[in-house]
Amino acid sequence: MSCTIQLPNYPNERYIVGGMITGKVICTVSKKINIRGVVVKLKGKEHNRWYDGIATKRRIYASKIKFLHLELPLQVKGTLSPGTFEYPFTFRLPHNIPDSFKGPYGGIRYTITAKVDIPFAPDYTNKKVVRVFDFVNLNSAKYQAHWGPATHSETKTPYSWCCNSGPVTVDVCLEKQMFVPGEEVKMKVRINNQSSMNVDMVIVRITRVTVKSIILSSSVNRYRDRFEVVASGAVAGVKAREEKIYNVHFPIPKTVKVLNFHGSKLFEQETVLNVKAHFIWYTDMEYTTKVVLGHVPITSGSYLQNLASFVAAGRINHIPGTKLTILRCDICAAFKQV
Repeated sequence: MSCTIQLPNYPNERYIVGGMITGKVICTVSKKINIRGVVVKLKGKEHNRWYDGIATKRRIYASKIKFLHLELPLQVKGTLSPGTFEYPFTFRLPHNIPDSFKGPYGGIRYTITAKVDIPFAPDYTNKKVVRVFDFVNLNSAKYQAHWGPATHSETKTPYSWCCNSGPVTVDVCLEKQMFVPGEEVKMKVRINNQSSMNVDMVIVRITRVTVKSIILSSSVNRYRDRFEVVASGAVAGVKAREEKIYNVHFPIPKTVKVLNFHGSKLFEQETVLNVKAHFIWYTDMEYTTKVVLGHVPITSGSYLQNLASFVAAGRINHIPGTKLTILRCDICAAFKQV
């Protein structure tokens, strides 16, 4: 006897979160046999594992979570005569589950298992790994906090042992905070350098925590991170007692892989944009903000509508009692006139 799962276009097919997985279980019986039943199961598991320390002090950290278990009975208890039996099945994937993933410290895996339950004898089983993914739609309400522009203003006075040094002000205005691979990041950076030191260069970088692996513990959770620079750009610096405004544009490569870890407890992904004003003889001035990478770009209509709602709600032009926010609005207005 044999038991086999058949899936269309396997193993190249990828299944979308919230969609359907259809297939059939084929049982070939060579002689009459009694069975307790035929079932097919869809399971989702995530796990990670790594070592810390060396030699006798080496420790193992590991976590495992089963977050999905669906089961369909295909055949009740009875007797199968010689022949071939086909059992079609359909699973609907739930929403809010993560993508299939495999990394250096673990992964997320989905499997479909068929079993012919034989009384008082080994069961006949067949298992297939299926790939699940979801589109990250930037128009979703869950990304509402990133629909508006990002602005920042910071002033510092570098110390100088030889002469009086004035302040350095760095103003940043990021047009938007959500991007898809292949899209261009557009921002303006204004540097007013009234100090006696030169700003050597201005570096803009989008860095992503490719995967943050989490070990769940009753005492304290442990993490392992992997970082990658997604895209970067740089412009010339600003001499002492001068001011410059830069239009900084740089593309996000089309090859950047966007993962959906929604619903995962062991894996996270985060992307940040960092603007750094670099001094040779002084601590750098830095601004970091979270950005979101997705598959479905935000539509221009909804983007403008969202900006209008932010203005109406006072989230951009004014927040009572916050002078910095008013300053940020002045920055954006000044940039638009340039």
